[in-house]
Amino acid sequence: MARQSVISDSRSTLKPHAFRRTTFLLLSILAAVSLLALFLRVWQLDLRPMHHDEANQAVRTGMLLETGTYRYDPKDHHGPTLYYLSLPLAWLTAGRDFSQTTEVTFRLVPALFGVALVPMLFFLRRSLATPVLAFAGGMTAVSPAMVYYNRFYIQETLLVFFTFGAIISGWLYFSRPSAGKAALTGICLALMFATKETSVLAYFAGAVGLAAVAATDWPGARRAVSTLVRRHLAWLILPALATAAVLLSSFFTHPRGLVDIFRSFSIYWSRGLADSFHLHPWYFYLKALIYTHEGRGPHWTEGFILALALAGIVLAWLRPYSDVGSTRLVRFLSVYSVVLTVVYSAISYKTPWCLLSFHHGFILLAGFGAASILNASRGAIRVLSGLLLAAGLVHLTWLSVEANFRYFADPGNPYVYSQTGTDFLNLVRRVEQIAAVAPEGREMLIEVIADPYSAWPLPWYLRRFPKVGYWEEAERVPKDAVPAIVITTPEIQPELSGKLDDRFQLEFYGLRPSVFLLMGTRTDLWERFLEKQGAD
Repeated sequence: MARQSVISDSRSTLKPHAFRRTTFLLLSILAAVSLLALFLRVWQLDLRPMHHDEANQAVRTGMLLETGTYRYDPKDHHGPTLYYLSLPLAWLTAGRDFSQTTEVTFRLVPALFGVALVPMLFFLRRSLATPVLAFAGGMTAVSPAMVYYNRFYIQETLLVFFTFGAIISGWLYFSRPSAGKAALTGICLALMFATKETSVLAYFAGAVGLAAVAATDWPGARRAVSTLVRRHLAWLILPALATAAVLLSSFFTHPRGLVDIFRSFSIYWSRGLADSFHLHPWYFYLKALIYTHEGRGPHWTEGFILALALAGIVLAWLRPYSDVGSTRLVRFLSVYSVVLTVVYSAISYKTPWCLLSFHHGFILLAGFGAASILNASRGAIRVLSGLLLAAGLVHLTWLSVEANFRYFADPGNPYVYSQTGTDFLNLVRRVEQIAAVAPEGREMLIEVIADPYSAWPLPWYLRRFPKVGYWEEAERVPKDAVPAIVITTPEIQPELSGKLDDRFQLEFYGLRPSVFLLMGTRTDLWERFLEKQGAD
């Protein structure tokens, strides 16, 4: 006997008269859109200098690559999924030698997971019409925020991917319950948790969304819960616990990780309240998405997506049924996205990439809104609506190109946040030029005296130099050593007067806005460098 849906929604499987579609057509559209998404995410993937957070994560992965050891740190770095998922590509391109990895080695991981958000829409084909999925896929592919942070080697893209996986598998379970779907949902929920601690915010928003949808059909909700508890609760919980335990305990080599993950919440909460640099007003995320213009560059906006998302929310709650999709699914997405936005906005500690979690929800809602508007239009109005929607997608594509290939390090770009500037790469080039004339080559001694905020991303860029020392305080630097290069900050320079004397040639470089580095090159090496430059 066929299993019946526990969701009382007569439109969860679309009627034949609504936007006639075929699997082949949908696959063709999503494939084409995925290619566009791939191009925007991998083209010139090494163009932007490594952000200090990216560099920190890459060095962390490098430790796992070379030693095979990972330990969850409750104070920093977040969960292990990013590191473990980076290993296959690192093995293929660099073996076990971290120094041979590149920006592409690491950034390609979130980039590919960001692309995968588009074909994942295919699994919602029985609940959302082809135009909904096509518009949602298109906006996922070209959203400037999505593209920019999908090119970032941080956990956010993986969190969005696993969250979407949990939403899809959970929805498919409630549409047609099975042990496999329950297990897949549990695994996705666990992968969220093992990716980043903020997954608990998505859990909360999802629970509120489920409660809101259940309130519109309490008998159906009771049947769904009853089926889950009686048949499949163990299938949901056990795979989730096993997945989280394996990853957070480093494959059972570090059981303390299972305790530390819960300690991390109080640590992050305390640090967030004390870290004034990352404290921003409640509208920080919305301002970045709605409109930003700092007097130069484009007028940045993803208002097109937000306006369509608002239309989708209103239409889903005003009408019990829709010809373009399941209103229950859209209602869940609307409550989930709005609640998640409110929660993130209410937390004073903010970093802009966190907006991806709720912005992806708005993109899905915008797909429903766009398809609903097009479906309700007739004649010339429908043609005009189609042209306006196409123009909106083209505009988003243009902004995405500008954000990622022209203004990728410009503070006027709303997605640029404490970004390493391009002048810093001149410092890196100078270090390589000095190594080329030094008798010991890359074996030369380099001393870095700076606070962590000013030192990163140097550990990434100096990964091929085995003799680099890092100190935060000048008095701790060995007095007898005469390094080939000293890198410090203007603030610390006066404390190094006994070291950075006339034996060194000094140069200043910009690290990021209002942050500068001072590089001192030993004069004998500086003279060799000038001679080589003159000869060339």
